Amino acid sequence: MRALVTGASGAGKSMIVEPLRRRLPDCEIFETDVILHVAALGWDTWRNTWLQLAHAVALNGRATVLCGSLLPEHLEGLPARRLLGPIRFCNLDCPDEILAARLRARPAWRGWTEEQIAEHQRFAAWLRTHIRPTFDTGALGRDEVADRVAGWVHDG
Repeated sequence: MRALVTGASGAGKSMIVEPLRRRLPDCEIFETDVILHVAALGWDTWRNTWLQLAHAVALNGRATVLCGSLLPEHLEGLPARRLLGPIRFCNLDCPDEILAARLRARPAWRGWTEEQIAEHQRFAAWLRTHIRPTFDTGALGRDEVADRVAGWVHDG
C-alpha cells in the first residue's frame, strides 16, 4: 500500500478518484465506499478487508491508494495490518460552510441531518490538526487537488 486519502464526508475524496487514476497509472485507486455494505459485519471487518485487498494488490506488484474516511488508529490493531508496510495519510478538507453545503446537496435518500453535518464538521476540524498534509478542496479545483495528491503520492 502506498497512501490513504482521508477526510470528512463531503470533503472531496470521491471526486478525485477518477483524476487520480489518470495521474497514477502505476497505482490502484479505490474509493472505500464501494464495499461499504461489508461494514454491516462490523467496521473493523470492513477496514481489515481493505487492508487485505491492498495486500493482494501488492502481491501483484502494484501500490494501492485508498480514498476514504480512515485513520491510522483505525488500522493499527487489525489482523491484516501486519501484512503491509508504512501507510502514508493525507487529508482533504474544505471550509465548514462548503462542507455543509455539499452534504445538504446530496440526495435525500442519504438522509443527512443538521446534527450529522455538525458531527462531520467536528471530524473535519480534528483532521485539520492531526493529519498532514491537508489539501483544500474548497480553494482548489478537482484537477488541482488530484495533481497535488498525485505529487504527494509520488514524493513518498
